[in-house]
Amino acid sequence: MYTKPKLLLSLILILFLSACQNNPVGRESIEKEKQVANETVESEDKGKEEENKSEAIEKKSQADSEVVEVDQNEQQQSDGEEIDLNKVAKENNDNPKLFEDIEQKFYIQGVTLGDPKSLVIEKLGNPDEEKEDSSELDPSDTVLSYNNLNIYITNNKVTHMNLQTNEGFFKKEFYNLYPDRQYISEDSSMFYLYEEPTGHLIYAKYDNENFMVYFDYADGNFKLNLDEQWIIKTSDQNRSVMNNQYFIIPIQTSGLVLPLNIRVILLWMNLRQMEMESQFITMN
Repeated sequence: MYTKPKLLLSLILILFLSACQNNPVGRESIEKEKQVANETVESEDKGKEEENKSEAIEKKSQADSEVVEVDQNEQQQSDGEEIDLNKVAKENNDNPKLFEDIEQKFYIQGVTLGDPKSLVIEKLGNPDEEKEDSSELDPSDTVLSYNNLNIYITNNKVTHMNLQTNEGFFKKEFYNLYPDRQYISEDSSMFYLYEEPTGHLIYAKYDNENFMVYFDYADGNFKLNLDEQWIIKTSDQNRSVMNNQYFIIPIQTSGLVLPLNIRVILLWMNLRQMEMESQFITMN
């Protein structure tokens, strides 16, 4: 049996729960709380969706800008290559060879001795600099400078030219192309190409540390040196060596220095061979 206090407490509790269930205000409050909770969840979900959409739009925009930038770079590169190719094509079509021998005249980039100044500018364009000739002996009226090429003008005609280059390039592009027109100084310090019918002369040598190629007319000094054999035609030099049946071994060559003991032996061999040759001639 329940005691009276316990029974009374149970009745009060049952009445209270029944009142809560039947009270519309309580139910409405609970429903509102549920609705607020649901709206909060939905709001958070919508915020996340908007944030995700914003990030997706930003990434897409960034990707599109990168694609546009790449396309622009590729277009610029393509345009640059096209310009370069056009430039090369123009040079190949319009510009002559660096060096030519035409009708026994030597040409450098289509220009030869005796050409008028106007033709030089037509062939090579305006010079980098036009200056006075600083030569003390028989100076020209003016000098047209194109990078490493100088063209001397007197009375509006080309009188002589010079080109700064290197020995290997000169021999490859000039000297070795015409073995029948090659000359060399006795000490092998100067190289010549000579066209006797026109008097055109090319000579090359080291001027201090620079290797210079000169285009000029052969003068009396050149012809005198030919007669005195200070300047020798290379084909004649080769025949002379073969006929004498001895050879001169270079003690020092460009870019190669032999050891001292080897040089002494070679020198002795050369001298001995020449001495025997001399004795043979005396006996006969």
